[in-house]
Amino acid sequence: MTDAPLPLSPLPRPRSNLATGNGLAMGSMVVWAAGFPAADVLLDTWNPLPLAAARVFLAVALLLPIWVLVEG
Repeated sequence: MTDAPLPLSPLPRPRSNLATGNGLAMGSMVVWAAGFPAADVLLDTWNPLPLAAARVFLAVALLLPIWVLVEG
């Protein structure tokens, strides 16, 4: 016996949630894209491995407080 897919919700999503989600997505793409020229400049003075570790640490340091604020 196969499971039938759940029906879609008939209620539209609030526009404020859509705008917030789209804004966060756009901001994350800007930050992601800005990392490429910054890494290119930093690779002149840093070794690649510490630079990669620093980028991951900065990402965690930025995303962890946002996650705590969103999830509560």
